Amino acid sequence: MSKCCICEKEKNDNLKILGKYICSDCEWKILTAQVHSSGYNKCVSKLKKIFE
Repeated sequence: MSKCCICEKEKNDNLKILGKYICSDCEWKILTAQVHSSGYNKCVSKLKKIFE
């Protein structure tokens, strides 16, 4: 199990990007997020940390 860098929960099914893990739930949230939705900015800020 690995810790998701978005929700910070331990999950089994993860996507790995540059050594950081994103769970399938957060991956789906990212893919379906609308620009003006409440969680969009949170996801964007967490994703930026992956590429720093």
